[in-house]
Amino acid sequence: MAGGNPYSAATGGDYLFVSNSSGATRRVHITNLTVDTAPCPGTYGVVGDQGGNVAYLGGYFAGDGLYKADFAAKTCTKWGSNGSSVTAVTLDRSGNVGSTASKGAFFNAQNLASQG
Repeated sequence: MAGGNPYSAATGGDYLFVSNSSGATRRVHITNLTVDTAPCPGTYGVVGDQGGNVAYLGGYFAGDGLYKADFAAKTCTKWGSNGSSVTAVTLDRSGNVGSTASKGAFFNAQNLASQG
């Protein structure tokens, strides 16, 4: 169902988001099991927003960056880079996205959720 090489999973709204080391982030509806895809590169950690339309992903397998998968628009945008492979991703209740990287650096992208 998740396809590719699933790596991490997170929930948001009525969805399960799945990162894939081989690319193509998936979103699975928890009730009817429909699957949507966003064209992200290979990703690592994932966190879903409360509305279920957006996921933020670490670009470890892509080499660098923090990505935003927008399932309503069917897009995947590189939102930032700290020059290192991003692994874990977190989202607080205020919409602040943060991540850690393979070199131990912390990348804090304040209020990314409110920027679109």
